[in-house]
Amino acid sequence: MQKPNNWDNIITSGIQPGGHKCIIKQVEETTSQTGNSMLKIWLDTSPEDTQPNYFTKLYQNAQQRGKEAKWRCIQYLVTAGDYGDANLKRFCTAVEDSNPGFAVLWGDRFASCFAYKKVGVVFRLEEYRADDLSIRASAKPFRFCSYDKAFEQAIPKRKEVDPLVTPQMQFYGDNYQRDMTPDVFRTQAQAEPVQQSLDMLNAMNEGFMHIPDNAGAGLPFN
Repeated sequence: MQKPNNWDNIITSGIQPGGHKCIIKQVEETTSQTGNSMLKIWLDTSPEDTQPNYFTKLYQNAQQRGKEAKWRCIQYLVTAGDYGDANLKRFCTAVEDSNPGFAVLWGDRFASCFAYKKVGVVFRLEEYRADDLSIRASAKPFRFCSYDKAFEQAIPKRKEVDPLVTPQMQFYGDNYQRDMTPDVFRTQAQAEPVQQSLDMLNAMNEGFMHIPDNAGAGLPFN
C-alpha cells in the first residue's frame, strides 16, 4: 500500500476544549446584521499548540477532497453596546500580553496590526441541534487569554441547548433525557430561563456572537 497524499495533515479528531495557543490570521472591522460594530477575527492554532495548525489542515483537507474550502475558526466579537468597550479591551489586552513589545495601533491601522500576532484562546463545547433534532456538540472559541498561559486554563462548562420533546429523547415523567448526555436531567420549564440567563451572561462577559457551524468563510489571507 502506498502512503496517501497529505497523510501528515489528515485530521481524525476535532479541536479539543480548553486553552490553545493560537495565531491571529486576520482581523476585520465590520458590522452585524443589526448594524452593531464588531470585529471578525480569523484564528488558527500555532505550531506550538497541542493541535498545531489545526484549521489550516482542515482547510487543506477540504481542498484535497475537492470540497468547498472554508475557514472554520472565525470569531465575531461585538464591540458595540453597554459591554462593547470591555469586550474590546479584553481582546486587546490578551494580544498585548501575548506579544512582548507589541502595542495596539489605533486608527486606520487598527485591524491590520493584529495580523499574525499570538494570542491564547479558550475553547468550550457548544451544543446544537442537527437536522434530525439530535443534539451534537463542537468546540468553539469562548474567550481570549495570554498565549503563555493558554495551557493553564480550565475547560469551560459545556453550553447546552434547551431540551425539546422529540423521538430521540426518552420521557421520564416531567423530565427529558438527552441521548448523548444521559447524566443530564432537567425539565423544560427549568431549562428555558436558565439557558436564557446563561446566554445573556455569556454575551455580556464575552461579547461573542453565536455563529452556526455551517457559516464558514473562504480563506481571506495569504
